[in-house]
Amino acid sequence: MPRSQEPERTYPVKLTQAQRKVVAEVVPELAERLKLDEPDQRTIEFTVAELKIIQKKATADTRLMTSATVKAPSAFANRFFTLAGTA
Repeated sequence: MPRSQEPERTYPVKLTQAQRKVVAEVVPELAERLKLDEPDQRTIEFTVAELKIIQKKATADTRLMTSATVKAPSAFANRFFTLAGTA
């Protein structure tokens, strides 16, 4: 199969319900896929491009926030996208 027709590779990322809500706030266009109505931890598949978009937006959000309680979820988002190998 030619490279241009190959499906883009995805990476599974385990997220708690709270983490999925943070990602949905940062990147609303992904909200439909984040299983926001489901409790507990879920594995969500992301492409490298999606991970980079989330990382970029989460980093920008973190810089704008001043409250430590609000900053923690976005800091987590940055950390797990770094661990996913997209940094």
